[in-house]
Amino acid sequence: MLLLIALPIVAALPGLVGLYHANPMLYLGAVARNYRPGLTPGFPYLDPNNAFTAQALGYRAALDWLDGIVPWWNYFSGVGLPLAAEYQPAVFFPPTLMLLLPNGMLLQHVLLQIIAGWGTYGLLRQRGLSRLAAVTGGMLFAFNGALAWFDHAPALPVPFLPWMLWGVERAAAKAAAGMRGGWRLFALALWMSVIAGFPETAYLNGLFALAWSLLRLWQARGCKLAFITRLALGGVAGLAMCAPQVLAFFEFLPHAWLGGHGGAFADASLDPAGVLSSLLFPYVFGPIAVGSTGWDRLATIWGSIGGYLSLIVVVVALYGAILRRTPLTWLLLGWIFLVLGKSFGVPVVSALWNLIPGVAQAAFYRYIVPTWELAFIILAAQAIDYLREQTHERATHRHPIGIISMLLWLAGALYTVFLWRHLREIVPVRNSAAGSVVWGLITVGAFCISLLRYRPARAARAVAAILVIDSVLMFSVATLSNPRAGDVDMEAIGFLRKNIGLQRIYSLGPIQANYGAYFGIAAINHNYLPINQRWVDWIQAHLDAHADPVAFTGSYRAVGSSAPTPSQELVRNLGNYEWIGVKYVIAPAGDNPFMAVLSSRTDTSSHAPLQIMPGATVTGTLPAGLSDKPVTVPQLGMLIGNYGNTSDGMLSAEVCIDKQCANGQRDLKESNDNSTFYIPLTRDLHIDARSVIHYRLTRSGGSKPLVLWTSALLAATDDQQLVGPAGAVTSRGLELKLPIKDDSAPLAKPVYSDQVMSIYELNQPKPYFEASGQTCRLTVEDRERVAADCSAPSTLLRRELFFPGWTARINGSPAPIAEHKDLFQSIALPAGKSSVVFRCEPPHMIWAWIAMLAGFAMLLLPVMNKKSHERKHQ
Repeated sequence: MLLLIALPIVAALPGLVGLYHANPMLYLGAVARNYRPGLTPGFPYLDPNNAFTAQALGYRAALDWLDGIVPWWNYFSGVGLPLAAEYQPAVFFPPTLMLLLPNGMLLQHVLLQIIAGWGTYGLLRQRGLSRLAAVTGGMLFAFNGALAWFDHAPALPVPFLPWMLWGVERAAAKAAAGMRGGWRLFALALWMSVIAGFPETAYLNGLFALAWSLLRLWQARGCKLAFITRLALGGVAGLAMCAPQVLAFFEFLPHAWLGGHGGAFADASLDPAGVLSSLLFPYVFGPIAVGSTGWDRLATIWGSIGGYLSLIVVVVALYGAILRRTPLTWLLLGWIFLVLGKSFGVPVVSALWNLIPGVAQAAFYRYIVPTWELAFIILAAQAIDYLREQTHERATHRHPIGIISMLLWLAGALYTVFLWRHLREIVPVRNSAAGSVVWGLITVGAFCISLLRYRPARAARAVAAILVIDSVLMFSVATLSNPRAGDVDMEAIGFLRKNIGLQRIYSLGPIQANYGAYFGIAAINHNYLPINQRWVDWIQAHLDAHADPVAFTGSYRAVGSSAPTPSQELVRNLGNYEWIGVKYVIAPAGDNPFMAVLSSRTDTSSHAPLQIMPGATVTGTLPAGLSDKPVTVPQLGMLIGNYGNTSDGMLSAEVCIDKQCANGQRDLKESNDNSTFYIPLTRDLHIDARSVIHYRLTRSGGSKPLVLWTSALLAATDDQQLVGPAGAVTSRGLELKLPIKDDSAPLAKPVYSDQVMSIYELNQPKPYFEASGQTCRLTVEDRERVAADCSAPSTLLRRELFFPGWTARINGSPAPIAEHKDLFQSIALPAGKSSVVFRCEPPHMIWAWIAMLAGFAMLLLPVMNKKSHERKHQ
C-alpha cells in the first residue's frame, strides 16, 4: 500500500518541485507571460477542458464552498449559467476542494492515481491473487492510459471502477459466507463515481460492473438472493447520496443544448490507425496533438482517443489468459472484444451495443477505455500470479506467447511502416514513431528473455518490473510537454477586477472562456456542455450568428472561413453587446477589433508553419480586389508563432503598391505567440480595388525559431505567389492583415495594454440592475441584493439568465420572476422602498437533500449501532 502511495508521488516530483508547471492556465488560458514551453512540443493532456472546466469552473465551485455557498450558479460565464448542473465541474466531488491549493491540479491527479492503485490492489487481493500480482496490477492502473492523457472530468470517475468491482466481490463473499453487510463498499464507490463529474464515464464503468456482477450471480450457489440484496442496497444508498448532483443535472437537461449527445455518437468510432496508439505504441504519432497540420488524420486520432495500453501489457495479459482460463478470464476477453469492436466501428457489434439505453448518446469509443484497460491489467496480474505459483524449471506456454508477442510487434511495426509516408516529414512525430517501435521491441524482448532464462518465480518478478517501468515511463512522457516557466498576467486581471463592477467582459482570445469564473470577472464567453439553449439561441440571434454553441470563445469558429470573424460580428452587433452589460472587450496584444482591416483571402481553419530563421526572407503578392473602395493602411500584420514568446531578433517588412513602397520593423520580443504581429510602416499606403500588393518580410538577428502561419487559399485567384526560405510554397498563403485608417469617432476607447492583451472600453454598457423609466433610485449591494426607492410602481430588470430555480423576495415576500426579451429576469416593484433578494436552487431540491441524508444514514447507521453495541458490552 505504501508503494502505491510513493510511486505516483515520485513520478510527480518534477512538477511538485517546480521543474515543470502542471498549470493548464499557462498553456491554455491565454493569460501567460514569460512563458517557456515544455521539453517536448504538444500538450500534456488530450482535452483542453482540463483548463476550461476542471480548473476554471472547479476552482469557482471550491471557492463557493469555502464561502459557505452551494455552487448552484456561475455568475461569471455567459450571462450566468448553472454550475453544479453542468456536471463537469464536479462540485460535490470532495477532491475538487484540492484545486484551492498551490499546484492543486497536480495534487488532485496524484490523489486519483493513489485511489486507482489502492482499489485495484484490493480487488486483486479479494480475488485471491498474491501481493506481487496485486501491487503490480495496482501500479499499472494507477498509471493507466486514461489517467495519463486526461486531467479533467472524464478522468475523475476512473479510479473508482476497481472499487466498484471490489464492492461486488465483497458482496459476493459476504453472501456466500452468510455474513451481514458487504454492500457499503459498493455504495461508496458508486457514490464517488457518479459525483465525480462525468456521467458518461460513470455509466460506461457501471456497465462493466454490471457484466461482472452477472458473472458473480451466475457463480453464486444457494445465495443468489442474498447477493442481489446486497448489490441493491449498495446501489440504492450510493445513488441516494448522489441525489443533489443527479437531480440538478436532470433538471437542467430539458433546457440544454446537448450537441452530439442527442444520438450522433451512435455510429462514431476511432480511426483504424488509432489501434497503434491505443494498444501497441502509445506515442507512435508523436507528442499529444503534434503534427496535425502535416497529416490531417492525426487531428482525428488525437481528438477521439481516450487512453492507451502499451504492447507489453497486452502481451502479458494474453499470456495471463492462456495460463488461467477461468470464467472471469472469458468474461474479460469477451468484454475486451466487444468494447474494442464497438470502439473501432465493427458494424454488428456497434449495432448490438446501441440497443443498450444511453450508449448511442455517449462518446463510447473515448470513454469506455478505462474498462478495457482494467480488463487487460487484471489478466496481466493473473499471469504474474500464475508464474509465481509455478514450480517448473521453466514457465509453461512460453514459446506460444513468445510467437504471439513477436507477431503483434511485427504487425504494429508493419502498420507503422505503411503510415510512414505521412509521418516522416513531421520531425517530432517521425522520431517518436521510431522510438515507440523500438521501445516495443525492447520490452517484448525483455519479456521473452525472462520467460526463457529464469525460473517462473523469478520471471514473475522480472515481468512485473518490466510492466511497471513501462507504465511509469509511458505515463511520464506526456508530462514533458508541461511548460517549464510562466506567470499569469495579474496586472491586467487586477485592472479588470478593480473596474468591472457588476458588468461583463467579452474576450477575443485572452482570458479564455470560463477563466472569468476563476478570477471572479464576469465574462460572456463560455465553454460548456451541456449549455443552456436559451443563451445559445440568443447568441446566434443577437451577438454572433456563427458562434459555436459549446465554445463561445471569441477566437474559435466551427464553420468555414467564409463566415464573418468574431471581431466583425462584434462590431456589427455592438449595441447588443452593450445591452447585455459588456463594458470591456479583450483582444490579443496589439489587436484593435474596432478597426476595419483588409485580410488575405485564406482558409483560417487550416494552419501550416513556414519557418523563418535569422537572415531569411519571405516574399509574396496579394492580388487586386482586396478592397472595393479606396482606403489607407498604416501597418502590416501577420499571424506568427514564436514558440511560447521565445523568438528574438527583428522582423522587417516592405510593402509596395505600384511604385509606392513603405518599410517598417519591430522587435520580435514584443510579439505574442499565435497572434497577429503588426509592424508600423514608415508611410501610409493607399489601396483601391485595382491595387496589387507586394510584400517582403525579412528576419535579422536573434537565434530562436519563428514561424509565419500559412493557410490554404480560398480560390486559385487568391494565389500569393508565396516564396519562402526553401522556395515556392504552392496553394497556400500567409495570414496577413492591413488595418484601415479611420478618422471617425471610435466605437471603443483603449484603456489598458500589455504584451498579453489589449483592453477596450465600450461607450454605453448597460448596468446589471435597471429600473424602467426614471421612477426608482437603486442601491446595489451585490448580484443578489438590491434596494429600490420608487415614486411609482416600476419594473426591475436584472441582467442574469432567466432559468428555473431562481426565486425573488421583496421585503421578505415572494415575488414572481418574469422573462425579459427571451434572456433576462425582471420583477414588478411596488411604489416606495423595497429590499429585493434573489436566490438560486434547482426545483425540488429538498427531496434530493432528504434522499442524500437517507443514503448516508443507511451507510453509517450499521457502523454506529455496532459501536454502540460494543460499548454496552465493555
